[in-house]
Amino acid sequence: MKKTNKVVSLTLLSALFISALSGCGSANHAPEASNNTASPTAEVSDNPYKDHMDISIS
Repeated sequence: MKKTNKVVSLTLLSALFISALSGCGSANHAPEASNNTASPTAEVSDNPYKDHMDISIS
C-alpha cells in the first residue's frame, strides 16, 4: 500500500513538474519574413497593452 502511494505521488509530481516547465518555457514563435516588402524602418508592435482599457466593476 505504501509503495503504491509512493508511485502515484511520484507520477503526479512528475506530471506537475513537466506541465510547469512547458507552461513557463519561453519560445519565440514569430514567423520569419522571407518575402518582406515593407520598409525596414516600419515597426510592427504585438503589444496587446498599447491601448488603454477601462474596466469597471459595478
